[in-house]
Amino acid sequence: MRRHTVMLTTLLLIGAATACASSTDGAPTVSASTYLTATRPPSLPASVLSPSTASTPPASTAPAPAAPVPDPSADQDARYAAAVRAQAPALARVSDDNLGVPGRLVCTLLASGDSPKSVYETMRYSYPDAAKAITTQAPPVYCPKYTASVNTALR
Repeated sequence: MRRHTVMLTTLLLIGAATACASSTDGAPTVSASTYLTATRPPSLPASVLSPSTASTPPASTAPAPAAPVPDPSADQDARYAAAVRAQAPALARVSDDNLGVPGRLVCTLLASGDSPKSVYETMRYSYPDAAKAITTQAPPVYCPKYTASVNTALR
């Protein structure tokens, strides 16, 4: 029975399902010539094989370059960086996108269940002079639902 199933699957996959017939006991039967014909790869027309007949699409059908789409995270990073720099001038030379990384990390840690105090301690190891600004300014920009809990915990 397994051999019949494998043969039938093979025939169906290559599109020769019509080559099957049923015997009186309901088992599928396939003649050797039908099986060999069905498993032979189809021949390709000469036009497909010949590179001289391949055509390239006209230049007018090429898609026009897309206009750059403004990145909403860049705006968030700029707002966050301005808020942090107002409280931690030592970070004045750090770019907006680089300063956005710890801000997003604050929200990731809060979302994973860390307490605001635990997040503050984590930030303090990397940014000893700016940990409070980094921790308190991230929620209003990146994760507003944690703003109240962070402000309450880190007064």
